[in-house]
Amino acid sequence: MSATLLSLRRVVAPATEPVTLAEAKAFARIDHDHEDALVQNLIQTARDMAEKTLRLSLLTQTHEALFMLDWTQTMTLPHGPVQSIALVEKIGVEDNTEIVNTGHYALGARPDTMHLLLTLAGYTLRVRYVAGYATAADVPMAIRHGMMLHVLQMYEQRAGAERGVPTEAMALYAPFKRGERL
Repeated sequence: MSATLLSLRRVVAPATEPVTLAEAKAFARIDHDHEDALVQNLIQTARDMAEKTLRLSLLTQTHEALFMLDWTQTMTLPHGPVQSIALVEKIGVEDNTEIVNTGHYALGARPDTMHLLLTLAGYTLRVRYVAGYATAADVPMAIRHGMMLHVLQMYEQRAGAERGVPTEAMALYAPFKRGERL
């Protein structure tokens, strides 16, 4: 058995993007500035969709996950790579919360796992953690290239119907895709 992931939400968005405005404009051969705001929004949309597709965080951001605990003391934190755990709280039956001492949990040896060093079966656990690559340069080039393909498609077909992530970008993302949902 394992802890059940009840919900996941981003509480702090990344401060930068994996692809700069200049990189996206050069890739799309845009040589004017009057659509910079549009291109910047397309970069953010491409990152959001890449993160959903890949099930990982591309740049440093903070997530909050709620787990229903059983007897398992190891859980996978979604949308890594996990950099650090900021807060762990147990939530009781009457929604009373108690902060779990940092000595009672640790990041695991396996990527994106957290080990509880005490038994909290029957509780809901709130875990706030920082995840993502530290800098844009750390994001694999294949992912960055897939994002630029996506920006180009959205820019060229902005008057058309919703298209989703381009097939070429999906092929570039495939080696990095994680298995968990949410």
